[in-house]
Amino acid sequence: MLENEVYRVVDADSGVEIAGHVRLAHSLRDRLFGLAGKTRLDGDSGLWLNPCNGIHTFGMRFPIRVVVLDRDNRVLMVVAGLKPNRILLPRRRGFSTLELPVSSNAGIRTGSKLIFELKPNG
Repeated sequence: MLENEVYRVVDADSGVEIAGHVRLAHSLRDRLFGLAGKTRLDGDSGLWLNPCNGIHTFGMRFPIRVVVLDRDNRVLMVVAGLKPNRILLPRRRGFSTLELPVSSNAGIRTGSKLIFELKPNG
């Protein structure tokens, strides 16, 4: 796991790509501000907050799909459309959080294992 690197996220069981351009937010600053102030999140993009299992959407201008993962990158919870200015409380056993466009629907299900593949040259 490298700061500000870009990952491709794939469902381990189906092989379906969840997102092709996911930026890692590892530092406290990157996790705190996340997507705040952005005008949109492109369809193939996302933000991986690691470690982080509870989030807020203060300062955001659009809803997002939120995927809470455990230490093994297994899906614990999916929130289909978390609106701006909301809080998603920490989830028990949660370790990291993947924020995706609300329109993304790659069949992410509770219990699915996600694979984060580092993309060369970000």
